[in-house]
Formats: sequence, structure tokens, C-alpha cells
Amino acid sequence: MGVVTRAHGIRGEVVVKWFGGDPEGVSSYKMFQDEQGTREYRIDRARPLKGDTFVAHFTGVDSRDDADALRGTSLFVYRDTLPPTDGEEFYLIDLVGLEAIDGDGRPVGRVLAMHNFGAGDIIEIEPTDGSATIMLLFNHDSVPEIEIGRRIVVNLPEESEK
Repeated sequence: MGVVTRAHGIRGEVVVKWFGGDPEGVSSYKMFQDEQGTREYRIDRARPLKGDTFVAHFTGVDSRDDADALRGTSLFVYRDTLPPTDGEEFYLIDLVGLEAIDGDGRPVGRVLAMHNFGAGDIIEIEPTDGSATIMLLFNHDSVPEIEIGRRIVVNLPEESEK
């Protein structure tokens, strides 16, 4: 949902880059976890900063040193705390594990992960033949069809086709 980018002030506040839409909506999420799910972060208070960022204070983070130690920490929420989706919407995590086929219905592999390194979403596919994973831009050209719970159709670049 977000990532801690830096400390803010001297009382343990942090700046969070938010991927969950309007940063003012962060107040609906009181608890976050790290990527491994081993540490929880409870928000005591939060306020929008600018753009897609907000300033937050987490319980037990009371100094600039504590806040600095969180720099780069990705923040996740439990799935059941997310709003439900309708038939046309889905969360990117819903794609992980789906079968990937080409336009002719031939198996390509399974969706291994979804990534975003800053320039847009990337879908990673683990090929059925065990070769190196395939990374594709997650857009309509590369993934023209999605059937949540079943499969996706992918258009592979020519050099990836077998």
C-alpha cells in the first residue's frame, strides 16, 4: 500500500509514498505489516503531505533515529481489510498464480508476481518449460484478457515465443 521514504521531523514521524489512491484514505487502515508479515505498524496519526504522500506516526516510533530505521520499509495490509471489488475490478495480487496462455490457447506458464519499479506495473510469468521468467509490461497490449480466478491471455514479444 505504501513505502516509508524518510523521517519527518524529530518526533518519530515518517513520510509515506502511498499507492492506495487518495492519501486521505489512509485513515481507514489502522494497521500495516512489513513485507514478511513479521512486524506490524499501528498508525497513531496521519495527515496528507502533497501529491501521493502523507506524514504518519506509528506507535512506538518516537525519535528521528527510530523513523530513519524505517526508511525503505514497504507497508502492506491484510487482504480482508481492503474494500471489496466488483466484477470489473481486481487487485493485482489476484493475478498471482493464474494460468497464462497465449492468444491461441497454448499454455505459457503461471503468473509468479506483480512488480512496480516506478515506471508502471510489470507482470512476471514463470514459463511451463522451466526457462527463465518472463517480464511483461502490464498493459492491454501485453495482457489483453483477464479472467480473475481462471487465467490471463498474454502476447509475448517475438524473442520470448518458442
